[in-house]
Amino acid sequence: ADLCVLCNVPASASDRPGVPGLSPEFAARLAQFVKDGKGLVVGAGDNVIPARYNAVLGAAGVNLLPFELKPAAEAKPEQPFKPAPDSADPASFLGRFRDEPYRTVTADADVAKVLTLDEASKDGGRVLLRLTDGKPLIAAKTVGEGEVVFVATSLDLTWTNWPARAGSFLSFFRLALSHLTGRGTDAANVTAGDPLVWHPAEATKPFELVRTTGAEQK
Repeated sequence: ADLCVLCNVPASASDRPGVPGLSPEFAARLAQFVKDGKGLVVGAGDNVIPARYNAVLGAAGVNLLPFELKPAAEAKPEQPFKPAPDSADPASFLGRFRDEPYRTVTADADVAKVLTLDEASKDGGRVLLRLTDGKPLIAAKTVGEGEVVFVATSLDLTWTNWPARAGSFLSFFRLALSHLTGRGTDAANVTAGDPLVWHPAEATKPFELVRTTGAEQK
């Protein structure tokens, strides 16, 4: 697997009775998974309890969250939160959301509820997209060779109608998938003439290296 997506998953099995959560063993494997160059997308929802997520996936746990989580903010039914395409980080994979055809359809989405992110707890985290009132909607953090993308609202229709805006929501996942699964090739891009350095995970085991000349080296 190259990518893991947590959709409204409790931080532990005790958070929501009857709803399986993250075991300590899984959280540890997940952290190593990301550090090894893989991608992780985390979506919010009613099963995400901020204090528990901070303890398991935050700085007190395996340190995967871009920012510590705070209680959710809920919009008035007649005044839903709105994504702000102009706030998209131009240097990120969401930079294209500042332009059409993503701009208008993204701005048209309604968000009823979002988890608040404690931006003062910044530990490598960065905001990729905000709501019009300034609240972070999507954040990211590089962890080892991999990256975590956190969506402060739900990835289904419980907190937002964004998933119904296919031109924006599906495009977000397509761009995120391309970005997160392409990170493994970043180190292979070097200036012409510079040496290519490769550190295969299997290098700790006995191996044979066959050079272009046909010579073998153990």
